[in-house]
Amino acid sequence: MPFGQFFNYIHSDFSENKLKLQIMFIKTIYNLILILTLNASYSQTYTDYFANGKVKFEGTYQNGLKYGVHTFYYKSGNKQIECFYINDTLNGLLNSWYVNGELKYTGNFKSGKMHGKWAYWYKNGKQKSQLYYIDNVIDDYSYKWYDNGKLKEKAFYVSGVIEGTWIAWHKNGNKKLEGKCVQGYKEGLWTEWYPNGNKKSEIEYSYGIISAQPKFWWSNGNVDDFSNIFYLRSYDSDSTNTNINEELE
Repeated sequence: MPFGQFFNYIHSDFSENKLKLQIMFIKTIYNLILILTLNASYSQTYTDYFANGKVKFEGTYQNGLKYGVHTFYYKSGNKQIECFYINDTLNGLLNSWYVNGELKYTGNFKSGKMHGKWAYWYKNGKQKSQLYYIDNVIDDYSYKWYDNGKLKEKAFYVSGVIEGTWIAWHKNGNKKLEGKCVQGYKEGLWTEWYPNGNKKSEIEYSYGIISAQPKFWWSNGNVDDFSNIFYLRSYDSDSTNTNINEELE
């Protein structure tokens, strides 16, 4: 082979290899850019601000869906709400605070539904209530307190319906009301007291309907005949069996 042809052959072969290498390099860079771009759009942290420059909200998104911890803030910089998402659905612990930094409520979510223990507090730090949920439905014992720490109500729920003994107290700690529920309806004797401890009324129920002559007293302990008559007249005009869950709403 003449030297000129050999040189052209080598030059041509070298140029082709160089071109192939260049193409491979370009493809590698393109794939790298594509991966980085996809990752950037797949997982993004979003932050919003108040006019004063403080953070208002921060949270992570994946493929446009809420994912991970999301936090909301007051203008003061204190946290307002902190929760956790999986695929745009609330999961895990949620906490909420008052503007003064005191805990307002805390509870757990499971697949977007309230599940497990939920607790609420007053601004002064005293507990306000405590409930248990199964898939957004109240279940088990529930408690309510006054802002002075005294117990206000105690009830037991089965699938969102009050069952068994329901008790309420006055703010001074004296018992206010006590009775039994069956499938959410008042059953048997229900007794009510004044804040001073004197009895206020006794009413017998059968599946939410009064079944016997009720008794009423004044706060001084004397019999309240007027309320006995008035109550019976008002009751006769509307003798329906009301579910206690509706009364408490």
